[in-house]
Amino acid sequence: GSAAVDGLDVSAHPELVRSRVAYLSHATGLYDDLSALENLAFAATMLGLEPDTSGETVQEVLDEIGLADVARLRVGGFSAGMRRRLALGRVLLARPSLVLLDEPFAALDAAGIKLMERLLDRWHRFGVTTLVASHASEHIAAHADGTVELDGGIVMRVTAGTRADLTASHRGRDMTVLRRTATVAWAIARKDAIAEMRGKQAAVSTLTFAAVVLLLFGFALGPDPRRLADAAPGLLWLGLVFAGLLAVGRFHELETEDGALEQLTLYPVDRRSIYAGKAAIGVLAMLALGALLVPLVAILYAVDVVHALPVLALTVVLGSIGFAAVGTFYAGVTVRLRAREVMLPLLVLPIVAPLLLAAVKATTAALAGDPLGELPAWLELLAGFDVVMLIAGAGTYGFLLEE
Repeated sequence: GSAAVDGLDVSAHPELVRSRVAYLSHATGLYDDLSALENLAFAATMLGLEPDTSGETVQEVLDEIGLADVARLRVGGFSAGMRRRLALGRVLLARPSLVLLDEPFAALDAAGIKLMERLLDRWHRFGVTTLVASHASEHIAAHADGTVELDGGIVMRVTAGTRADLTASHRGRDMTVLRRTATVAWAIARKDAIAEMRGKQAAVSTLTFAAVVLLLFGFALGPDPRRLADAAPGLLWLGLVFAGLLAVGRFHELETEDGALEQLTLYPVDRRSIYAGKAAIGVLAMLALGALLVPLVAILYAVDVVHALPVLALTVVLGSIGFAAVGTFYAGVTVRLRAREVMLPLLVLPIVAPLLLAAVKATTAALAGDPLGELPAWLELLAGFDVVMLIAGAGTYGFLLEE
């Protein structure tokens, strides 16, 4: 079969169709470590609202849903009814042509129910097509043009009414493709960074894990300075990779809370921009790890890194980009799996083997002063790996979100 929204075929124009549809399910799709204001601001960016006016629009929505007084509090402390209102606020930001509501009155108090009825009446008056699945028929009857009653999945009664004209205006998105992609990627990376910094548990555990790995290998290798110096490049990247696996997995795990991943896939954005945002925060996490682990390696293994710092920094940057490109893709593969913590390393490590080889060799050559002149070749291999994996990841990541 086929379906169309505003004359657009849903298969041929999925992104345009998503920009005209708003969906509210049982899950709210909110981020617990972000405030109500930050959740709506993120939604406004993903929905394509202009940055110059989105702040004012978000504040108006917060006033309407009755959460302006708690706008700067974390959503993790909200009641179920408050979370429901905030999710309704995201629907209001979208200004859609078609609204899909699944049990919209669930968890709402008397004031929330009045808000929902007011919104149903507004959408009805402005010709916004609204499909509601609900057991609370007493709240819907006054606003419905037609109803279908089901019992055990069987249609028991159909009440037809006058079909509303689709006259709702749709907000245009005038940004260029490049600007839109960069804006969405930045919003995703910023959202993940804020959530991770406020959560702190994952960041602390990742850094602790990396430091313990380096410390244990230092004890295992013994006090021989030459032996420690020879092993330093490999152990540096071992610590970076294992800690990086925890980091990139965590950034996707944030999307598993309260249906956030489902909501992320419903935003009218190019899937490559989501990949870019997740990869960007992965690179930043790897660079932060590198900035902490390189001095730690220098101290534990008595390695002089000062003379090779520029080349070493370039190697860490190139290695971080390649690892984040691969890690982000496979984190998307495993995000819906129960055993994702086990599967992610099994999938990522074989693919990044060439990157690890090149990174370790480049680090070794940089620390030794590159006596054989092989450093440029290893850096070129790292750069080539980065380009290939970024293109492959960006081109295929969207299909993972649809599954």
